[in-house]
Amino acid sequence: MECVLRIKTVIFASGEPFPMLMRAADNMPCFTPTVYLISMIRQAGRQAATLDQHARCIKWVYTWASSSGIGIDIDTRFAEGNFLSLPEI
Repeated sequence: MECVLRIKTVIFASGEPFPMLMRAADNMPCFTPTVYLISMIRQAGRQAATLDQHARCIKWVYTWASSSGIGIDIDTRFAEGNFLSLPEI
């Protein structure tokens, strides 16, 4: 089953844009990528364009994993510390 994601830029009350990875099915943000973007990229003082590029790369990984035919669950893998094997790469 293919994971359908999209990137939506929300504007905070301060006027700051923040690109978020959203599930197209229910228009809800993807939790793990959002936490990563906030805590690792935005916290480092990066601009919205950089956040957008990171979100696009994350979207690509999720899309690849869901359509790879071997059913890779990225969130579970990373939470357990089991990263991609050489054949998967």
